Order: sequence, then C-alpha cells, then structure tokens
Amino acid sequence: MRLITGRGEVERLAADMLTDESRLSGAGCNEAAWPESALEAAQYISGPASARGITISGGRTGIVGGAVPDGGPVISTGLMGWLAEGDRPGSLTAGPGLQLKALREHISRNMPGWFFPPDPTEDTATIGGMAATDASGSDSYLYGSTRRWVSGLEAVLPGGRIIRVRRGEHLFGPDGCCSHPAVGTMRMAVPQGPAREKDAAGYWMRPGMDLVDLLVGSEGTLCLITTLDLVLEREPEGLLSIAAFCDEAAAAWQLIPDLRGCGRRLRALEFMDDRCLSLLRERPAEGAPVPPPGASAAVIWRVEASASEMDGVLEEMSGILENARGQDAWVGSEPASQERIRLFRHSLPEAVNSSVASSKRSCPGVVKLGSDAAVPVESLPSYYAEMRAALEGSGLDFVIFGHAGQGHLHANVMPSDEAGMDEGRAIMDRIARMAVGFGGTVSAEHGLGRLKAHQLGFMYGARELEAMAGLRRLFDPEGALSPAIPWGRTP
Repeated sequence: MRLITGRGEVERLAADMLTDESRLSGAGCNEAAWPESALEAAQYISGPASARGITISGGRTGIVGGAVPDGGPVISTGLMGWLAEGDRPGSLTAGPGLQLKALREHISRNMPGWFFPPDPTEDTATIGGMAATDASGSDSYLYGSTRRWVSGLEAVLPGGRIIRVRRGEHLFGPDGCCSHPAVGTMRMAVPQGPAREKDAAGYWMRPGMDLVDLLVGSEGTLCLITTLDLVLEREPEGLLSIAAFCDEAAAAWQLIPDLRGCGRRLRALEFMDDRCLSLLRERPAEGAPVPPPGASAAVIWRVEASASEMDGVLEEMSGILENARGQDAWVGSEPASQERIRLFRHSLPEAVNSSVASSKRSCPGVVKLGSDAAVPVESLPSYYAEMRAALEGSGLDFVIFGHAGQGHLHANVMPSDEAGMDEGRAIMDRIARMAVGFGGTVSAEHGLGRLKAHQLGFMYGARELEAMAGLRRLFDPEGALSPAIPWGRTP
C-alpha cells in the first residue's frame, strides 16, 4: 500500500488528491493511502486513521465535492484498477479504480457484441465512483443508472469488516427491514407517493429493494466498495442518432412527448435551449458541428432497431419531425455520422467550461454552478419556464440542457465574479425547491456530496431523514467514513 503522511508531503507529492471537478476550495489532508486490495483497505480503515474520519476518493470526476478531504486522511482506489472475466457470459468483475474508458476498451477488444450501458460524460470516471454515486448519463432513458448493472459487490465496512453481497441474497421486506450478519437489522422508511423516475438524492429507499441497491449510490458514507460484479448488455443490431433543430422551444416540447410515445427503443432523449445553441456558435469545439442559424432549440435522441426495422424507423421519425415543425435535422445511421452528433452533444459542457475559464482569469474564485434536479416529465415545460424566469431575473449567464426524456434538465450558471457566485448558489437552491414542488428530486444523477447535502431537507421530512441517519449510524457508529458529507446524519 502506498502511503503519504503529513499535510505538506501530501500537498507536495499528491496535490491532485485535494480537489475534484467541483473545484471546492480549502481542502486539506494529513495523510493519503492507496491500498491495492480489500485486505489492505480493511487494515487501513480499521487503524488509527478511522478516528480522524476517512474521505474516500476515486477518479475525482464528481462535481459535488464528495471526494474532497476536510483535514483528515483520504483513501484512494487508484491502485485497484484490475479487471477479470465474470462467472457467466456478458459479465465482468472490476476493481473500483478501473476507469470507464479502460472498461470500454477491454469490452471492445475482447467481448465483441457486448457493451456497458452507463454512460456519464466523463470517461475517466472510475467504476467505483460510478457505483458510489449511481452515475447515469444520456442512455439512462433506456438503460437506467449504474445500480441496474451491478449484480454484486465486495465492500469494506467501517471497522474493517469485509462483506460480499450478491443481488437477491438480502432483500428489504414489506416492513422495510433487511438483516445481514455483518451489519445487523437495517430499517428504512419508504417515501410516500410514486417513485421518481430518476433519483440520486440520499439513500435509495424502495419497497422490496436489494441490499446491493442501498450500497450503490451511498457516496462512501456506508462503505468502501472494493469489487464490483458488472452485467453487460448485447449491442443492438442498429442504432440511429438524430439531432432536430426547432425554431422555437414550443416545438421541442411537442416533439419530446411524441418521441416518448412512439413505441420504439429510445436510448436517449435530450434537449438544448436557445442559449445553449448560441454558446456553441460562439465557442465551437474542434471537430464538432455548429448548430444551424436561426434554431432556437434542439432535441437529440438515439433509437435502437434491427436492420429490418430501420427503414420503418426512419419514416416514422420523419413524420414526427414534420408534425413538430422541425427546422432542420442531422441524422446519423453510420458510425461517422453518429460520432458527429455525439461530438455536438458533448461540446456543450466544453463550451461552458471554456466560458467559465475566461471569467476565472480575472476572478480565480469563479466556478461553474449546476443544478441536477428532475421532475415528472409531464411537468417539464412548466418547470423549464419557471427555472428560466428565475435565471433571467438574476442577470447571470446560463444555459439549460439535459435529459428531457426523464424530466431532468441541468441549469449551468457561469458567474463572472464573487457576487455572481453567491447569487448563483442561491438560484441553485431555488431551482431545487422548484423541482420538489413539482414532485421531483433535488439530484437525479450527480449525488449530493458536500455541496448539495443541505438540499436533501428540501424533499424529505423528519421521518425519512431520521431513517437515513439510522442506517448510517448502524453501519458507521463512530463516523469513520466520509465525515465531511453530512447527509445521512441526524438533522
């Protein structure tokens, strides 16, 4: 196990351990450890470091500050990037430090015809980090989040206990309880009302859920995941990517329900507003296409089909576009044209980051601020209108885009100074409260971490918050793991 002790030595030899994509400032770390196995991780977690509270770190691609240490030690999964064949076709077993791009490369080389569906934008994300935050991405419209593709896991619990959990072995019963010999009896409160289509806020609480479902998405507050059993999916025979450009947002809001109701295997369904398109024209990415002039909104989707279905799918999509008064459309049925549309979609975050970087030159404290809330899809146009009105009233520079098929839009604010940062944070809370008012969630895919932990109280009452706190006390009575992440503790 690699170990660096002393705050100055960590800053000198491993400064990257003090930050993640949230750009949270003020981090400190008095010790950093890189175990190579579950046993080494267990020995470290059961040692003196636990008394100071251990932060768990993966690829540090998260944007809510979950991997940023707050003075105490940090344990990294960076040396646990191994990969092995699974116990049945279409499965793999991975170490938590394995990067998504390495997993994809292995599958492409050695397992033709298979793929791993979770698709967060950052391919340097680690598999352990994806599991800890239950990451998803655009293809979650069809394939769901990381949780769905984990069939089992090994984890180190506070105190150094190692457990192995396979899906189907430990289920929460109708009374909301589940027992495990290494943990005890876990009790949860099942939230009232319909389940949210996409939700990454707090511990996963669903009737009849599996213990695997609880540990995935727990953001390092219950355990350190040291092994993941992954399930793959068969590659579709054919894939069609389409980017449709509308002359007004109203046409996009008509297009989205038409696509949701078409009965085809829609893999992704995303939206960009007029401010996104303007930014992409101002800051075009190298190799990415520029949106056509005059377009005020874009809807991007991907649909799977067999070779025999493809002509019918193309005809049906053309009819939907005509009904929605689409101004222009890019259609990709071959890898090169599909990649063109993918580059267009992924060039937006790059343009946002470029804009923020420009402001950062004159005000180093400036960072991008983003919402992660989601609402029932039928409420999406109203939610968008309220969100947009609030942002326009602030005078801040912003764009709105995201996973419209699941009611999940990101508002990215690009402040230019410290005053804008303060106002932007207030707007982020206001947007989260709006989403809850529509019956939605404050976090649909990024988790809460340190920066958004307070938003959990926007959507849950005392009963649910205490149930989460009870679970965390059961796993970690001494507060040994992720002490800087406050959610799951008694409010």
